[in-house]
Amino acid sequence: MLNKVKGLFSKRKIICSSNKAEHFPPDFVVKSGLGSYIAPELNGYFLGQVLGATSHIDAKLNAFESDVLSKLKSQLKNTGNLFASLPRTEHSLDSLKTLLDSSSDVNNEELIKLLKTDPVVLADAAVLAESLKYQKGKPLESFDDMINALGITGLIELVETSAKRPVLGQNDGHFVEIAAPKLLRHAENTAEISAELAKMDGLNDFDAYLAGLLNNLGLFVGCHILDAVFDGKHSPNSKKFRQDFYDLCLKLTTALAREWKLPELVCQVFEMQSHGTSRDECCRESINLYVADKLAKAHMMPQRLDLSGQEIRVLVNRTHRAIDFSGIRLV
Repeated sequence: MLNKVKGLFSKRKIICSSNKAEHFPPDFVVKSGLGSYIAPELNGYFLGQVLGATSHIDAKLNAFESDVLSKLKSQLKNTGNLFASLPRTEHSLDSLKTLLDSSSDVNNEELIKLLKTDPVVLADAAVLAESLKYQKGKPLESFDDMINALGITGLIELVETSAKRPVLGQNDGHFVEIAAPKLLRHAENTAEISAELAKMDGLNDFDAYLAGLLNNLGLFVGCHILDAVFDGKHSPNSKKFRQDFYDLCLKLTTALAREWKLPELVCQVFEMQSHGTSRDECCRESINLYVADKLAKAHMMPQRLDLSGQEIRVLVNRTHRAIDFSGIRLV
C-alpha cells in the first residue's frame, strides 16, 4: 500500500504558519547555572558522541573521511528507495502485534505511546494514514487522527509493511552500534520539545513531533556509510569532516523525507534545516525544530542541562523565550 500511494502528496499545498519572517539559522544561546551553550559547540559535542570520537583537530581530510563524504554525495544524487532500507527497532512490531491481538478495542493512547518508540515505524504509520485521509481530502492533524484513519485494517497492514525492514541491532557495524542509542534518545527528546514549542505557538504539534523524531534520519544513513568504508586505520576526527558530514546528513534527511512522501510541512521544515546558508525568511516551525534540536543536544552535554521540570530561558534571534519543561518527558 505504501508504494501505491507515492506521489499523492506532491501537489498538496502547505504553508508554514509564521506570522512574520525570521532569520535562519537563528542566533541561539541557552543559559543555565552550568554555563552557556551556543549552537556550534552543541553540534560539535553531539557529533563527537555519535561518532565515538570526542576529540577533533584542525587537519586536512584523511582518506577515510574523503571516501565517506564522496559516498554521501553520491547517495544524495540517488536516494532511490533508500527509505525502505531504514531499520526499525527490534521489539516495536512484536509489541504492536501483541497489543492488537490482545483486544478488539485497542486504546489509542496505548498505540500512540508504542509507535513513538520507533521513529521509522511511526513514519510508516503517518504515511499510510495520511494516504487514507488524503483520499477524503483531510490531512492529518493529530495522533488520534492518525490512529483513527488507520483503523485495525491499516494497523495490520502497517505491521506487514514495517516487518520487511531490517532490524536495528542485527549485524550493525562499529559506528551504527555506537550511534544508534544516542540518535534515538536525541530524536525522542527533540520530538517532545518540538511538540511543546508548537503547542506554545498554537501550531500543529503532530507535524512538529514527527519532524523532531525523524530529524536524525540522514545521520543514521551516514553512520551506515561510515561502517561500509571503515578500514580501522583512520578516525573521523577532523573539524572539516564533521561539519561536512553533518551538513550532508541534513540534506539526506530532506531527500529521504521527500522520497518517503512524508507530510509536506515536515519536508519543508527539513529543507530549511538543510539549506546551508542564512536567509531572512523562515517559518516558525523551522525555528522551533532548530531550537528543540539544540536543547536536546544540551541535555546530552557532559555537564548536561537537566531540563526536566525546569523553566529554561533561551535567546533566539535576540528574543528571550521561556520554556517550561515540567510537562515535557525527556530521556
